[in-house]
Amino acid sequence: MRPRPFTHPNTGTRRVAGSSETAAILFDPARLSQARRLRGILKSELASAVEVSPAAISQFEAELAKPTASTLARIAMALRVPVGFFSRGRSIVHVTEDETNFRSLRSTTKRERSQARAQVELLAEVVELYEQYLTLPNWEAPAAEPGLSPEEAADHLREHWDLGVGPIRDMVGLLERRGVIVARLPANSSRVDAFSCWVGGRPYVLLASDKQSADRSRFDAAHELGHLLLHPDPLPGLGEAELEAHRFASAFLMPRIAIAAELPSMPNLGLLVDLKLRWRVSVQALLRRGKDIGLYPEFSYRRAYQQLGARGWRVSEPGNIGLPERPALLARAAEMLQERYGEGLLARQMQLPDDELAKLLSMFTTVEVLQVVLPETEDSLRSGLIRKLDPARRPGISNIMAAIVGYLLEARFAEPIIVKMMATPDGSVLAAREGDTGANELLGKRVDLDRDLDAMLNAALDLTEGEIALFRRLLRTRVSGW
Repeated sequence: MRPRPFTHPNTGTRRVAGSSETAAILFDPARLSQARRLRGILKSELASAVEVSPAAISQFEAELAKPTASTLARIAMALRVPVGFFSRGRSIVHVTEDETNFRSLRSTTKRERSQARAQVELLAEVVELYEQYLTLPNWEAPAAEPGLSPEEAADHLREHWDLGVGPIRDMVGLLERRGVIVARLPANSSRVDAFSCWVGGRPYVLLASDKQSADRSRFDAAHELGHLLLHPDPLPGLGEAELEAHRFASAFLMPRIAIAAELPSMPNLGLLVDLKLRWRVSVQALLRRGKDIGLYPEFSYRRAYQQLGARGWRVSEPGNIGLPERPALLARAAEMLQERYGEGLLARQMQLPDDELAKLLSMFTTVEVLQVVLPETEDSLRSGLIRKLDPARRPGISNIMAAIVGYLLEARFAEPIIVKMMATPDGSVLAAREGDTGANELLGKRVDLDRDLDAMLNAALDLTEGEIALFRRLLRTRVSGW
């Protein structure tokens, strides 16, 4: 995220009138509908509060009639927004229900879903405002090829994003770096589960505010990523689409090739708790993944699931993986704009009361100070890898591993140092050290070195996603035939 060339926020911007008389003249009916949905009230309820007929509210929203200045003032009071909120001159974002992947249409009312959409519309306005002054990450993912299964689509995306097959440490951070706007719904939307949508060509993922279980929240984020990739034309609440998104999330968070090698051969709840801490997914998800990849027969899976219920783990599992991941991209953008333009920019543009603005901002900020890492250069990532993988800090790294890592990072980790590496067609890996005439030293089998390198990266818990991606890229580019 970087600033755009300086532009004063007031240049070329229409001044929003503050008087009800002027606002009535410039009345925008779409804003009335949006404010009413934001408050979660029906036309008849607003009509009763304002002392006009329901038909009048319908006419106002359909632009068949304009409210008088006094009526508009009463509407503003009933909906708890400034009169200026209803003025034309600001772009408005529309999100319809058939453009939104709501998890279930049975567990929420139409009113609740409409309220959630109004919140996303305002959030999208904030994003549009930020993009006038900042360059946010672009959405970066290949379109899902026709005929791909959810598992194949998950593997394809992991490969495209250069994630390897290990655990994903920060699912929300990964989405934000790839151009997804992630936010948490306000507390009053607790009945609405996670959902996703496209607004202006940009993907949005909204996570439920009441899910304080980090592993479930991470799975929700991956589930919505599946919708964005597999269902660009949303099919709200359709069972088949939900099942596909669920399978995508499971495969994306727990790639078959890696998880099959780590799951116990038969369900063992104690061992699954240990794996939960490593993979940052629930025991239930691990158990189900074992069944889906054919490792656990149906009877073993059902028996283990009954044990989960008997221990109360379906409601609250052991194995604390920390707090739910928090969005950081928009919070950092807010800080950058505040530093440059002061605190009033967003309030002036959005024309929202302080409490509503605070609620909107709470979707992507917290009371805690957010530590946001801006995009790093390859040099800084390489320096981080050299420091964090230095054998002096990781005494468990073997001499061969130290030499390989030193070669990849161009650091003198082991003497004599490796100056060339190559993978042969038969799966062996050869090396040449300083002073050798050719690559003739056998380091081992590539499959074994792959496994050992993955284990080393996974054991280094302080590595960032960017550092891991660079390491894997160096492995492909600096070792011929890898």
